[in-house]
Amino acid sequence: MAKEKGEVKPPGETNIVKELFCPQLIAAVICAGAFAYTVVKPLNVPKLNPLGLKAESGLAAAADPKNIDNEKMFDKIDAVPAMVLLIKGEKDKAIAAALEIGASREKRKDPVQLLAAGTVLLTSDKPQMKWKGNILLEKAIRVAPKSRYVKLIHARELYKQGRMADAIVEYEACLNLSPADWVTPRLELANLFMMNEEGAKSMDMFKEVVELKPDDPRILKRYGIMMAVNHDQQGGFDKFIEGSNLEYDKPDYAPEVQELVDQNAGLIEDAISGARADVDKNPEDIHKRITLARLLISVNRLKQAKEQLDEASKRREVNPEIHEVMAECHNRMKQADLALAEFATTARLEPLNKPAAPPDAKYLATWDDLHEEEVLEKEPEKPAT
Repeated sequence: MAKEKGEVKPPGETNIVKELFCPQLIAAVICAGAFAYTVVKPLNVPKLNPLGLKAESGLAAAADPKNIDNEKMFDKIDAVPAMVLLIKGEKDKAIAAALEIGASREKRKDPVQLLAAGTVLLTSDKPQMKWKGNILLEKAIRVAPKSRYVKLIHARELYKQGRMADAIVEYEACLNLSPADWVTPRLELANLFMMNEEGAKSMDMFKEVVELKPDDPRILKRYGIMMAVNHDQQGGFDKFIEGSNLEYDKPDYAPEVQELVDQNAGLIEDAISGARADVDKNPEDIHKRITLARLLISVNRLKQAKEQLDEASKRREVNPEIHEVMAECHNRMKQADLALAEFATTARLEPLNKPAAPPDAKYLATWDDLHEEEVLEKEPEKPAT
């Protein structure tokens, strides 16, 4: 894997206020205002970590800002105190810690700090905080313009905000910096194209991904759903069942299931007990119910799995993942017609399962906002010798 040997830093002499008030850039800053955001998985794809930014299993800690283009940066970001607080659910403290990063010249030189702070600030309900979050993410791009991982995270944040066109551009920029066999951004972009009703582009990208990972069961399932969305329901269902059977026959657990099993020393019964207790404590959390259902399916407790999925459906029937797992459950129960019906519902709902478009009213940065950025961007004058 190629590593970057350095970074391109913005010129110290730049006057950000003058730049922000030029016609082109003032529009860009305004467009970085208040958008809907959720910390949940960046795209509805084979599971990406629900909280934090860790996106692929096996990624360890430590990322050097001078060599940011390495696959270890996700854990580094999740270890930033602001992100730790967010993951713990201490949102107000997390936002305060993120603002401290944004106000530190030293920390603003580190893309890991910038990505963590920007992501945290985008969870705020306040338009000003969202604006600041976008500013910090864009700063991370300027600090590490050749990092595919920085661009990947930025693309995910754009998608979460409903900025579909911007997200597509950033994903494509990420691919331009990436090796041809890197599946993650290709899979996410394929799903984004599907949700953006760009069927031909989605099909082409999914074919690339399947060629790279022909035996990955979850990719095969996603490919099947995409085929159905693209009006090939029977062919898509067959591909989906192929992936589903492969997943459970190996067995090859979904990442969130594997994580629970690993946390219980490989004992799936203990994982099921823990997941059931978690559902009992959080009865309205449909994602916990879906995870429990996946665990139960993996040990062929299909009736119990269906009960959990039925409960989840009562709470949010329009969630496509519920119907996807229900289709798998019926398939394992040898109920082909019911499995096909649930699969068809998944394909119908999937394109609708995307973040809301950003509101028309954008946050207009104040003079204080812009002046603070100008001061932080300007290199301090060196004392006379």
